[in-house]
Amino acid sequence: MPEAIRHITDQNLLNIIANFPPDVLRNDSQRAFWTSVGIVKHFFGRDWVESYVFSPNGRRGESFLRVIPGQSAQTQLTTFRIVDFAELLFNLQGVEGIEICLDRMRQGNIEATYAELDFGRMLYSAGIVFRFVEPRQEKGADYDIEIVMTDGTTVCADAKCKIETTNFSENSVKNTLDHARRQFPKDRPSAIFVKTPVRWVETIVAATQLNEIAHRFLRGTQRVVSIKYYVVRTDYKDGMNPSAWLSGYIEPSQ
Repeated sequence: MPEAIRHITDQNLLNIIANFPPDVLRNDSQRAFWTSVGIVKHFFGRDWVESYVFSPNGRRGESFLRVIPGQSAQTQLTTFRIVDFAELLFNLQGVEGIEICLDRMRQGNIEATYAELDFGRMLYSAGIVFRFVEPRQEKGADYDIEIVMTDGTTVCADAKCKIETTNFSENSVKNTLDHARRQFPKDRPSAIFVKTPVRWVETIVAATQLNEIAHRFLRGTQRVVSIKYYVVRTDYKDGMNPSAWLSGYIEPSQ
C-alpha cells in the first residue's frame, strides 16, 4: 500500500521561505523556484530531489524533471517545470488517492505519472469530482482515475503519455488506445486522455492523423465514450536570471 502523504501547510511554506538568504528573498524568480524545490522536497525527500532534479543525468535515465544548469532558454524551461510540478503537488494534495501517484514517482516512474497529474489538474481546475485509483494489474480493472459526473455516474479514465522524445507513429497511437481499452470494465463508460508531445500537433498532418485515429477507434468500441489528446506547452521569453536560480542547493527547514 502507498504510504500516506504529509500534507504541506501554509506554515510549512513560511518555514521554507524563512530559511532563504536575503538575495533569494529579494528576487521573485529565485524565491518562486526555491520555494518549489522545498515543496517537492517535502513530499519526496532530499535524496529524491538530488537524484531526479539536480543529478547531471537523472537517476535510472529518467531526466524529465532534471534542471539543466546554465543561462539558456532550456535552463529556464526546466526550472519552470519544477515550479509547475510543485503547484501540482500543492493543489492536488487533497485529492483522494494522490498517494498512489506519489508512490509511483518515488519508484522512478516520472514522466507518465506527471501526465496523470496534469490530467488531474484539468479536472481539478474545472471543479470536477474525481479520485486516483490503484490499478489492479488485471484486465478490466487497470485504469488510473474515476470521474464522478453530476448525475452520480462514475466514468473510468486512464491517462496515457507519449514520451517527449517519441516520434509520431500512427501504429504507436493505435496501440496505446487499444491497450487502454483493455484496461477498462465492460459495463461502465470510459475515457482515454493521451498527453502528446507539442511537436506532434505543430503540423496539420499529424494533428489530422490523431483526429482520424480517434474517430476510427471510437467507431469500433462501445466501452470507450471519449478520447482526448492534450499537450503542455511552455514558451520562454524575457528571461529571468538562470545563473542565479542554480547558484546552489538550499536546504529548507520545515
